[in-house]
Amino acid sequence: MRTYTFSFATIILHEEDLAEIIVHEGVEMNVDLVEKVYQFLLSNLKTPISLLFNRLHSYSYSFEAQQYMGILPQIRAIAQVAYGPRSTQIAEFITKVSGKSHGNIRIFNAYEVALQWLKNQ
Repeated sequence: MRTYTFSFATIILHEEDLAEIIVHEGVEMNVDLVEKVYQFLLSNLKTPISLLFNRLHSYSYSFEAQQYMGILPQIRAIAQVAYGPRSTQIAEFITKVSGKSHGNIRIFNAYEVALQWLKNQ
């Protein structure tokens, strides 16, 4: 497991094709930041990639970034860990806007369950 810290997020590489992303408190993820993360993942992981978004902090995505996430190729599955009703609601909204609601994205309230689901994909 390798950990990389950026000004806006921490990325943990769990396996050769699985990464965890923890966006820092108060960050607004825009298209440029999403692209930066995506290019980092492509450079450091085998494709297709499984992603775990661990919503430990309160943060947001611009509308354009939400849409952009829906068209990124080489993403096998996305698990989002939401720790409360508001976090779950936000995760559901982002899933709808991104257009990735065809079964390869799920929202969980338990970290270990989300991680195991990704490993089984």
